[in-house]
Amino acid sequence: MISDDDFRSRMDEERNREVEVKNQIQSFKPQEEVHADLTDIKYVLIDIKRNWSELEDTEKKALVQSIVKQVHVGYIEKVLTAESVDYH
Repeated sequence: MISDDDFRSRMDEERNREVEVKNQIQSFKPQEEVHADLTDIKYVLIDIKRNWSELEDTEKKALVQSIVKQVHVGYIEKVLTAESVDYH
C-alpha cells in the first residue's frame, strides 16, 4: 500500500504536470490557412493529371487523401453517385 504522504506527493506531481500540459496547449497557435490563387491550383491540377499514370497506387491514394476531406454519396435511381466533395 501507499502511504498518505506518498499519495499526496504523487497527486501534487500530477497536478503540476497537468498545469504544464494545459499551458503548452494554450501556447499552441492555430496554423494559418494557406490560400492559393486559381492559377496556382490550375497548374497543380495539370501536373497531377500529367503524372497520374506514373504514380504508384499508394501514392495516388495519399495524394487524393491529402486533397479530399470528405465525399458525400447518395443513390440516384439505384446508382451510387457522388453528390458533393469537401476539400482540405
